[in-house]
Amino acid sequence: MYSKLNSHSRESGNPDIVSVKTEHHWIPGQARNDNKKNMERTLYLIAYDITNDRRLNRVRHFLKGYSTGGQKSVYECFLTDGELRYVKRKIERLIDEDEDRVHIFTMDGRSRTHTLGIAVQ
Repeated sequence: MYSKLNSHSRESGNPDIVSVKTEHHWIPGQARNDNKKNMERTLYLIAYDITNDRRLNRVRHFLKGYSTGGQKSVYECFLTDGELRYVKRKIERLIDEDEDRVHIFTMDGRSRTHTLGIAVQ
């Protein structure tokens, strides 16, 4: 009933190739049921200030997979509760909490935005 990851390494010998069978897609950290409440998405603004280029690139690459837009060190992400928990855990592992800073703001997706300069609205 749920997605199963099958490594092609068993079949092809290549451990880097992974296929996903999708009946229902499951995201790590998400509750495994089809309750609609778990699928509601909330808009979050995730901003970061990371001092090390390697960690910066890793966080940027990770967040781009969840974002619908953003600029440099700020990303707009519509996340379920499970996705938010997963994103928090992953970021905690990617950053150095003594040197880096990440803010996750809960936004109201219905609010009107005010943009200045070349920002797209």
